[in-house]
Amino acid sequence: MSRLSPQPPLPFEAAQAYEETVLGWAADAPLPAGIAVARDRAYGPDPQHRCDVYRSTDARDDAPILIFWHGGGWTNGYKEYVAFMAPAVVGLGMVLVAPGYRLAPGHRLPAAFEDGLALTRHVIAHAADFGGRGDQIYLAGHSAGAHLAALVALRRDEAGGAGIPRARSGPACP
Repeated sequence: MSRLSPQPPLPFEAAQAYEETVLGWAADAPLPAGIAVARDRAYGPDPQHRCDVYRSTDARDDAPILIFWHGGGWTNGYKEYVAFMAPAVVGLGMVLVAPGYRLAPGHRLPAAFEDGLALTRHVIAHAADFGGRGDQIYLAGHSAGAHLAALVALRRDEAGGAGIPRARSGPACP
């Protein structure tokens, strides 16, 4: 069992070594001065319904909130992996929320999607507790996490989407 996340160990030795290395880097890297982190904040009843929240140590309570889902989530992934982004996101004046969620293969779809909706509802309802604004919630992710972000954004009304900006269309890619 990982020392940081409630996910069972990966099934092969190389993946376990990768997990320990990447999570070690993420957990051991010191955050710059001015950034506070609240680890393992509950947003639901499952042990994987936890998030890490990175914010400025300033007493600001009106920052936009970025929810960023880690990649690899259908088979593996950890909220701690997102820690490397904290200095850049907080430096932009935002709060970074890095969620954990139920992962495949133990939890099949739509479990991860349901967790994404639950977290988004929770963040919107408790935005001030996160140090941010419930009317400025941004969703993003890496790889499978981007897929979750897109699914939640598409179902923004179910997520309590008043704070989630509608997708903007841009020029077509050449």
